[in-house]
Amino acid sequence: VIDDTMASALRGEDGETALARHQRTARAVLDTLGAGDRAAVVTLSSPARGVVAPASADLAGVASVIESLAPTDARADWDGALAAVGRAIEDQTDARGTRTVIALSDFRAGSADLTRALPAALEGSARTRLAASAPAQAPAPNVQIVAVEPLRRLALARDESGSMDVRVRLRRTGSATAQRGVTSVRAALARSLAPTVEGASAAVRWRPGQAEAETVVSLETASMESDGAAALVAWIDRDGLDRDDRRARPVVVRRAIRVGVADRPRFGPLPGADELTPADWLRLALAPTEAVPVEVTDVDPAALDAPTLARLDALFVPRPDLIVEEGWRRVGAFARAGGVVVVTPPPGLTVHLWSDAMTRALGLRWRLAREASSADQAQSVAGASDRAGLFELLAGELPALARSVSVQRVLPVVDGASSSTAALSLTDGTPWLILSAPGPEAGAGQTEGEAPAPTRGLVAYLASAPALTWTNLPARPLFVALVQELVRQGVGEAVGGGAFIAGSRPVAPPRSTELVELDTGARIGVGPTNLASAPVRRAGLYRAVDPAGLERGLIAVNPDERAGLTEVQPADAVRSWLAGAGVEPGSVEWLAPAGAGVAGAAADEEGSALAWWLLLAAAGVALAETVMARLFSHASVAPAGAGAAA
Repeated sequence: VIDDTMASALRGEDGETALARHQRTARAVLDTLGAGDRAAVVTLSSPARGVVAPASADLAGVASVIESLAPTDARADWDGALAAVGRAIEDQTDARGTRTVIALSDFRAGSADLTRALPAALEGSARTRLAASAPAQAPAPNVQIVAVEPLRRLALARDESGSMDVRVRLRRTGSATAQRGVTSVRAALARSLAPTVEGASAAVRWRPGQAEAETVVSLETASMESDGAAALVAWIDRDGLDRDDRRARPVVVRRAIRVGVADRPRFGPLPGADELTPADWLRLALAPTEAVPVEVTDVDPAALDAPTLARLDALFVPRPDLIVEEGWRRVGAFARAGGVVVVTPPPGLTVHLWSDAMTRALGLRWRLAREASSADQAQSVAGASDRAGLFELLAGELPALARSVSVQRVLPVVDGASSSTAALSLTDGTPWLILSAPGPEAGAGQTEGEAPAPTRGLVAYLASAPALTWTNLPARPLFVALVQELVRQGVGEAVGGGAFIAGSRPVAPPRSTELVELDTGARIGVGPTNLASAPVRRAGLYRAVDPAGLERGLIAVNPDERAGLTEVQPADAVRSWLAGAGVEPGSVEWLAPAGAGVAGAAADEEGSALAWWLLLAAAGVALAETVMARLFSHASVAPAGAGAAA
């Protein structure tokens, strides 16, 4: 079992990586084997895999496979590795043979989580032994980027502010935590993990004992020209483990946000405020000035078609009663493709039957009331939910803005709202603005045993019509702020996370058939549920393309920061942890360093005289077991201080 996780890329003072040391040890083990011996190889990075399984007698070929290994950006998967070992042992048809499991790792905190017990995969396996490389003892500093969070995931090239604020969070591990230091942080919008532009920069100054910090970097966006997708790439100074010194997050780039309003168009000048329809109020809030980069289009709710929706980023539906069943199905497809759908009840109906078609098409668990309720006394808006990250930039102003809003009529969600986010609630606890991702399409199938892929898109329901007969919200400053945030933040969120951790299977945008890495051109297939056909263990930026080769979006695979924890762990604790695989704790032995000869023995850490007697006894046991093993045509290798066969 060879540790090829991100932690294996850690370089020592001599510049050699931990994986290179493990490879030398593995080759030394193979050199001691002879005719009739076989070897299997399991790599540890998540998800673990048997790269040579079942065990092979072609030892030269096994050595070649080991030589070809390179560090990944994933964390350790000990459960999967031991399961693969168990299968390899079961495949061993010669019950007389001695099997030794050799685990090659530095067992730093990022490679071995001692708080999680190992599965007893070796329990009951006769003539099976466990040996391991000794845990690392040398402290190793590491600074890593653990998060890149744009305050807006939508970059507007024509926005008056002309900038994008980015929060970058850092963590120090290992011996770095005790030191005072300075880390330079840089960020840029790019389509490569190695941006050619300098980008914006900031500095983090560390105090002794400080493990975490964050800074905000402001990027200029006014010079961007075209629509599409880009990645927000942040990077820091390189250190001994440089694979977690970069991190990316896809963002949406727009010259303008394209918004449709589904209602009958208005001809002629606007009437007075008392006669404005919800659609009129929405159009005014979407484009209050010419400088706001929002393009508003009137959409006929009775004739919604796929080409019209494909040109939009968001759709406001103030007259949901005018949309037919087929139209709702198209709206559902639009939302799942990464669109924003905002629905409000129509003000003129007595009985509301339209909600059944809406919830079916959008895959929502909601059940709306049939009739609107009128309060004897107007309700107030209580404020934003802590879970409503969509309005994070308004958090400081929301209480003051909400104070002047009153609500007279509500068409509430009477069942199923708990499965969604109540971004705004009324003072009586009624959810007023509810947010949810669209659910899967009715009847959509998936591969047996495969979890459904996360959906994209955003559905927002405001339980009061934006009409003065229902609420004074349209005439209050909060209305423009809410509408703008629903559009600007919502469009950025609706396209999906776009950022995944190494070792997982990324979720591609709908209609994607392939992921193409931008820096190397490597290709990964995409299955029918939009999941990549195989796990991606190395960080990179990927174009999601459809059968015609058109780009559907951008995917970022980032290092698993949990694999970058460089703290050393006590040898006794690691030994006890390894014994949880199903062997006696005293039988877990440490291999000598490859440079000293794998069959050689290392002195006890305390260097006591007792260790020499144990060494002599172990040598005798090793000699006896070697003779017996050769009788069964199996070679052996003695772990340090143990003399157990390998």
